[in-house]
Amino acid sequence: MDILIIFRLLFRKIWWLVIIPAVIIVLAVVLTINMPLKYQSTAQLATGFTQEGQIQVTDERMNLRDAGVKFSNLVETMTSELILTLCTYKLALHDWKESDVPFKTLDPDDEAAALLTPQSKEKFIKIIEEKYEKMELLSSYSAEDQMLIEVLAGYGYLSWQLIENLSVFRVRDTDYVKVQYLSSNPIMSAFVVNNLSKEYIRYENSLNKNFSGQSVDFFRKQFAAKEQALQQATKAYNDFKTATGVLSYEGQSDARITQVSEYELMKENAESEISRLRLSIADVNRRLSQLNSGDNRAEINGKIVEIRNKIDQLNEQYRQSGSTDTELANSIKDLKFQLQVQMTQLADQEALEGAGSGYTKEQLEQQRDEYQLALQVERNKVAQINSKLRQLGSNMSGFASNEARMERLRSELENAKDEYNEAQSRYNTELSKAMVSETSVKLIIAGQPNGNPESSKRWIIVLMAGVASFFICAFVIVIMEFMDARLKTPVQFKKLVNMNLIGTIPFIPIKDPELPLLFKNNKVEKPERETFKHFLRKLRYEMERKDDSVYLISSNKQGEGKTFIILSLAFSLSLIKKKILIIDTNFRNNALTRILLPDQADRKRIKAGQFLLNSPDFNREEGKDAKYQKSENKADTDEEFVSGIVSPTAHRQIHIIGNTGEQASPSEIFAGRDFQNMIKQLKLNYDYIFLEGPSLNEFSDTRELIEYSDKVVTVFSADSVIKQIDRESLEFLNGIKDKLSGGVLNKLDIKDLKQ
Repeated sequence: MDILIIFRLLFRKIWWLVIIPAVIIVLAVVLTINMPLKYQSTAQLATGFTQEGQIQVTDERMNLRDAGVKFSNLVETMTSELILTLCTYKLALHDWKESDVPFKTLDPDDEAAALLTPQSKEKFIKIIEEKYEKMELLSSYSAEDQMLIEVLAGYGYLSWQLIENLSVFRVRDTDYVKVQYLSSNPIMSAFVVNNLSKEYIRYENSLNKNFSGQSVDFFRKQFAAKEQALQQATKAYNDFKTATGVLSYEGQSDARITQVSEYELMKENAESEISRLRLSIADVNRRLSQLNSGDNRAEINGKIVEIRNKIDQLNEQYRQSGSTDTELANSIKDLKFQLQVQMTQLADQEALEGAGSGYTKEQLEQQRDEYQLALQVERNKVAQINSKLRQLGSNMSGFASNEARMERLRSELENAKDEYNEAQSRYNTELSKAMVSETSVKLIIAGQPNGNPESSKRWIIVLMAGVASFFICAFVIVIMEFMDARLKTPVQFKKLVNMNLIGTIPFIPIKDPELPLLFKNNKVEKPERETFKHFLRKLRYEMERKDDSVYLISSNKQGEGKTFIILSLAFSLSLIKKKILIIDTNFRNNALTRILLPDQADRKRIKAGQFLLNSPDFNREEGKDAKYQKSENKADTDEEFVSGIVSPTAHRQIHIIGNTGEQASPSEIFAGRDFQNMIKQLKLNYDYIFLEGPSLNEFSDTRELIEYSDKVVTVFSADSVIKQIDRESLEFLNGIKDKLSGGVLNKLDIKDLKQ
């Protein structure tokens, strides 16, 4: 549904869109004519949430997010049931005890007035004073409290009644909060905002004092426990120092460590000397072994001479063979490698003999003995040093154990001092907080009675009522249109019915007998009648451009307008000199017969078992079966029957074959007659033949009549809704395929045709 269709739809329903808002506006004017005057009073609070000028006990800095949370908490607390109830108590005490001019009085006919007797008032005042001091709510479980609640509800002082006209909000981007109250009494409005602010401040101070007292008690106990722990740690440390007789382990520890370091150095020097002596002994042994291996030199020289001779011989053979013998070449190569090895061994032997020169064997052996004696001396020296180090280590172990214990006691003492100092600092901080536990919220501008009433906004209310009713009405119209499942437009028809639409007929307020006058009148008619003629001519054109002449006009349900369509088409076709025959085959409802043959008893009509009505030959055997009646009229041939049952109408171009109205089906009524042959004979004399069939949903007559027609036209009313039973009939019609000409949408609203 596009926007243009919506506007057209709303324009069609313009009277609803005018009348309903107008009624609502008049109703709003009447209901608001006696609106009471309202007076508003405003109080302003300074919260101190975003200011740092006040006393700071801690180093906490203002945080904008935290400030926002504080403002939200303030508004929530101030509008809570408890704070509002405290204000309720103040209002009740004002009216009953503190002032001779109460804000409100009860109507004597009110049920609450019956509960407020002089005796009960004194009792109520006492209950309120106790609850106010203790900051407690009234309990619905107490009978007296329940009575008091009913009385206060009669005054309109309960929390849920006060909050309806109360407004608490932060002034944007400031440290201030405004409290506003609206009532019919300006003094009461000021009283409420001032007392509500004071009760909030009293509640916050009480809450802070309670929290501060609990916090101080907690940290006082914690401080006492840390002080006792410090005393115990100090006593344990001093007792251990006295028991060991050592004032300081640091001096003794340094002396022992120095002595151990000296012995470690001596041990290191001795071990170094041992390593040197071992190397010297190994060097002497090596030189002795070299002196013993001097006889090998002559043997190596002999091998070298022998290898060289072999090489010379093979070289001579290799030259004589033309230097092509590969085996001789490889053998010469191997001998040269052996020669190189022997030469290397000879060089190593000469180097060894040179290294050992200058010493005799006896001198080297004497030198080795001296080195071995010095090695033994150094080993004994290392053993003595190790013994001394073990002795020092044994003495140091007990010393280290005592020192570790004293260090642990000293660490415990330092931790106890730190915890004591921290607990003392936190305790002092909480004491300081308790001294400044009052809330930072202050009432800086008290509410004053307002001499001028607030604008009632009556006309705004009236205007909004009219605008709202207009849009609601428009919304309802659009929704109803959207949910409307009727076949009211060709677009809707094509969407819901799978059938070709061959014509649309608008609705006009005319009766069937008036149709001839409509077509005979050549004067300019009313616009809706001219529109009707225009669309009927379009349907006539659709039928003229086809070669078919026998049409069965049916519908899915009754009341769709089949009779009206047949009559309209007949009269329309007669205007162009077409000869029309209407066969009233709707035996269930012979409306065509009643319209075109009114009170003509002498006319022949179709009837089950016989074909002539009020004929003496047919009436004399009414008690016999139909087949006997027919046999008695053998002279009545098919030709005579056809010519006998056709009756003229008031319009000379239109004839009709009527019926008497039956409950039998066409097959039963046409039994014994060749109705198909009769249709063929009639087609010779008429341009168009129209048959009317009963509704498909209720009867099977249309299904039996289809075989006698060239085309089937189905009539749909624009007010109809397609249901499941209609879909079954549509499925049958689509099954006859070529015989189905299409549908005609009848009774359209002319305004819908313009969408």
